[in-house]
Amino acid sequence: MADGEIGIRPRKKQERSGRTRQKLIEATIEAMTEVGYAGLTVTEISNRAGVSNGARVHHFATKLDLVIAAQEYAYGLSIEKSRQAAQQADHGENVIRAMFECLLDLYFEPFFLSFAELTLIARLDMELAGRIHPVLIHYHDSIEKNWTGALRDWGCSAENAQAIYEIAL
Repeated sequence: MADGEIGIRPRKKQERSGRTRQKLIEATIEAMTEVGYAGLTVTEISNRAGVSNGARVHHFATKLDLVIAAQEYAYGLSIEKSRQAAQQADHGENVIRAMFECLLDLYFEPFFLSFAELTLIARLDMELAGRIHPVLIHYHDSIEKNWTGALRDWGCSAENAQAIYEIAL
């Protein structure tokens, strides 16, 4: 093997590993949306992702690990969608209308409703609660920051921006 080839193989392995991980996360979101947390199995996720159970275990040891990774990924996409909508609203759009439209979109996406189920289950499952709580806090804080910032940029005081955001929710 030539010296230049040494760095190529690990990178390809990392890319393949990243694709496998992504497939598992997307399969988890899809399955959660269709069958909910109670109906979710790691076998179903592996099958949907088209990966072996061993590959699944390599990336995610448990169902809860999969669900948390899927929740972080999906919420990350929503945070970015909110950030972009808030930035665009800063450039002449009606910020309040844009905020309402964005929040309606975010909070009624099919995956969001399935992850909301986790919050209800977590009231009796302390391990689940401990894992999802930081993800939820980050999600809600980020969305709030995006929109209260856009409202302040539009000319609202911090207090009024917070009140408008809370009313929108």
